[in-house]
Amino acid sequence: MPRTDQRSSRHPRRGFTLVELIVAGLLVTFVWGTITMSLGQLGKAKRAGKRNLEAHMRADAAMHMIRREISSVIRDVDLFWTRLLLEDVSVRSDDGTSTATSCSSSTPG
Repeated sequence: MPRTDQRSSRHPRRGFTLVELIVAGLLVTFVWGTITMSLGQLGKAKRAGKRNLEAHMRADAAMHMIRREISSVIRDVDLFWTRLLLEDVSVRSDDGTSTATSCSSSTPG
């Protein structure tokens, strides 16, 4: 009569097989990689958004400055009736500077 181990029949083996551990490790690696890539993209998007916001803020400040300067030159509060011709006939020189910008305005009188 073959001898059977009664201890193993009463208590089944517990634990994970090597295949299960490898699959779990691969899943954890995949999830970790996905999170890392997502956070990297989030950082890039944040930096791009910040650069765009700063550019829009500078453009808005420049527009307000131009409006204020035009208002002070024309001396008319209501710019609706003002016709303004901005003409840029600049010529670039070898050193990168530009010259000869003109501006003319007229208000109905």
